[in-house]
Amino acid sequence: MKASKKINPNFLKMPEPMIHIDPDKKPDHQLDFKKLREEGIHYIEQFSGDIWTDYNSHDPGITILEQLVFALTELVYRTGFDLPDLLTDPKTGKIDTEKQVLLSADEIMSCAPLTLKDYSRLVYDNIHGLANAWFSPIPREKYGINGLYKTSVFVYDIAKYQGEEARETIKANLRELLNANRNLCEDFQEIELLEYRDFFVDADIEISSEQTPEDILAEIFFKISNFVAPEVQLYSFQEMMDEGMPLEELLNGPPQKHGFIKDRDLEPRPLKIYSTQIIDIINKISGVKSIKNLRLSLNGAQFTNQIIIEENQILRYQHNVSEKIREQQFRFVKQSSARKLELNPRITKMKLDDLKAAKRRGYALDEQFRNQLDVPRGNKLKLDDYYSVQNQFPHIYGINQYGVPESETPQRKAQAKQLKAYLMVFEQILANYAAQLSHLKDLFSIEENLEDTYFLKALTKDIIPHLKGLYAGDEEGEAKVPEDEIKALMDRFDDVSDRRNRFLDYLLSLFGERFTQYSLSRFNYYYTEEENQQAILHNKLHLLREISSINRLRGTGYNYTKPYAVDENISGVEHKVKLLLEIASGLHAYDGCSIQHVFDEYGLKLVSESRGLQHDCYEFDTEGRVVTKPVSDAAADFYFEGVQLDEGTELSTSETDALFSDSIFVQHGVIDEEMLRAGITTTNYKIGKLSERDAYQVVLKTGEPGNYRWKRVGSYESYEQARQAVSALVDTLRKLNVTSEDFHLVEHILLRARQEEDFSRWPESERMMHRLDEPQKPKQEEQEDFYSFRLSVVLPDWTARFNDSRFQALVEETFQLNVPAHIAVDFLWLGPEEMCDFESSYCEWMTLNANDDSSQADINRMARRVERFLKNHHPNYKNDEQDG
Repeated sequence: MKASKKINPNFLKMPEPMIHIDPDKKPDHQLDFKKLREEGIHYIEQFSGDIWTDYNSHDPGITILEQLVFALTELVYRTGFDLPDLLTDPKTGKIDTEKQVLLSADEIMSCAPLTLKDYSRLVYDNIHGLANAWFSPIPREKYGINGLYKTSVFVYDIAKYQGEEARETIKANLRELLNANRNLCEDFQEIELLEYRDFFVDADIEISSEQTPEDILAEIFFKISNFVAPEVQLYSFQEMMDEGMPLEELLNGPPQKHGFIKDRDLEPRPLKIYSTQIIDIINKISGVKSIKNLRLSLNGAQFTNQIIIEENQILRYQHNVSEKIREQQFRFVKQSSARKLELNPRITKMKLDDLKAAKRRGYALDEQFRNQLDVPRGNKLKLDDYYSVQNQFPHIYGINQYGVPESETPQRKAQAKQLKAYLMVFEQILANYAAQLSHLKDLFSIEENLEDTYFLKALTKDIIPHLKGLYAGDEEGEAKVPEDEIKALMDRFDDVSDRRNRFLDYLLSLFGERFTQYSLSRFNYYYTEEENQQAILHNKLHLLREISSINRLRGTGYNYTKPYAVDENISGVEHKVKLLLEIASGLHAYDGCSIQHVFDEYGLKLVSESRGLQHDCYEFDTEGRVVTKPVSDAAADFYFEGVQLDEGTELSTSETDALFSDSIFVQHGVIDEEMLRAGITTTNYKIGKLSERDAYQVVLKTGEPGNYRWKRVGSYESYEQARQAVSALVDTLRKLNVTSEDFHLVEHILLRARQEEDFSRWPESERMMHRLDEPQKPKQEEQEDFYSFRLSVVLPDWTARFNDSRFQALVEETFQLNVPAHIAVDFLWLGPEEMCDFESSYCEWMTLNANDDSSQADINRMARRVERFLKNHHPNYKNDEQDG
């Protein structure tokens, strides 16, 4: 194992100025017929001015130039169509937004909850029964850790939400939702449902005659209730737009389904209620003239100045509008009259219910988005239609649809055909441009099986008048178009892989993404150049398909209360880094725990170099085909020869598995990491036999320059069988290299102890280790250093690519660029035995977390083992322990 070295600081350097397209730049003269004609004449003068001097309109050459220039302006005009027109399918009349990676406004602008108010919006929008929710960071002094949060919610004062069972259901749903939307290296430590405390207001109020007392009383009840226990109010999309809210601000944050919430409704709830605040609320109600004898009461106690509210409580303003007015807390008198007014409780209740219903109204935002943020629609255009320039020529040329009169001489007819053939070269280029334009939606798409980036428009007899006999080989005059030959000619210039990658780079740049194609190509250990380009292409397509979720969830952690799943339950950083570095990119889905499980499929145990060299699996009986000692360099050079694998011979999966099962690795169930890395290269193998009586041996060169060793990996009856075995070994060992390239991302904050533990239940060895760990440094300092906003990335160092120190630096740099800036990252590159030790604890810890029946003591105990491993294998913590 080796821990990470310091990251090369070059990745922090200021980037060079970005090259950009100026949207205000005026287009060149592509549509200016006169200027294009002048430019064409300039080229004629440049290349043939010594023999061509007449550039007047009557000259046939100028006529040809003018017709071609006119065709160019038409194609350029077509190119300037609105983008929706260029992307619309002419058959369906619709734009395939998924194929074009065109995201709706709510998809591209929304993100996972990040701020405290984002989380309030999230829970209110998804948990039934909540009236409001507040989130606050837990001070570091309480647990000695940064990154923990407290959630305080209160539910509607409605019977169906107030029972014990209902409240527990809400609390469980809350925890499940928050765990599924947790940010990286953060957690929700405390979730509490606020307890109601009954609150009363008593006063004498003088009102004007313009307002009914029922309206005023209902508004007093409503506004005081909402002040002491603020409820969230939802707004429609149109309401927010009418208020001038910019779209990018409106849609920022978690996606909303039932309405938008204003920031003012998410302000912290009051923990002190002053009588002056209540007076101010009542005074602002239309129709109220004066207030006298205001008194506040809580739990039977009277207050005249202020009420202090406990943190776990929220006030419930008691107002029973069904009671008679003499029993109400407010007494109304008309202005200039001392007579008390009688109120109708039924009317007051109806008015109050209307106010509450308006406050609690929800909206179907999905439908509103579809109506107001719909995808643009284009016109159904046949962009690849092409009209031959030959139809534009004067009749005298004899090349338009009327052709040459039958009465003309054969020579005149031949001259016309000669001119038509001359123009066909230009026409093919122009027609192909139209085809290219019609396939624009394919070039800038995530279509998986795009085989061409240059497209052909065949010039058939429907396009070119009198086509018969123009193409070579059309002696019979059938107007046969040699499409295959023209396509083959175009394919010579169509580097599909390179061009497709550049098209995808453009699409990625629209989302601010950049794929490290050049960097990855430097570490191509497993594929041919073409295969590597295809792998990079596949990853870019994968990244674009998931660009919305990847960027929206880029700062999220995985839900540790559910089983880890590559496609469903994974942190945003893991998901993105795996795509950027071609790690587990659809080649396999590791089981959520063991990186080494791929070796189990072949009955193999991976060991480090030192273990492998000492293991007796490389010593065999001389009876049969294998000798007991490795082959010396001299014997390898004299008796063995290199292997040539024919490109055309490929083994089936069953043949490959059968041949690999005969190898020394499978027979003895062990492979060392040195042979795993060396075995992916064909030139490291030799085939031969030490005597005529021996079978053919396959040997593999391992080690470093100056210290090479030849190890036997198999014995076979014939040379051809041995050669096929080499092919099987190379394929299988490459697969084992690729499929064991993965990593574990451990958030330190999740390793904290969750509650006070009964240490008497721990095994004696665990209790002893815990006691030994405790005095290393002050508890608060240790927790702050280890748990707060810190994660460890645990990676294998045994594969060919992961063993390259330059690639390790690229991996670490990629993590640093994609992990949120406030999070510190530790890297551990482990050998097979160390990884096995780590996974034995880490996998158990993950399993316990995802099991509802697990005891917290068991989870904490296993977390302690993982924590000890990380500390023992990283120099930062080793030094801390030594200093302590």
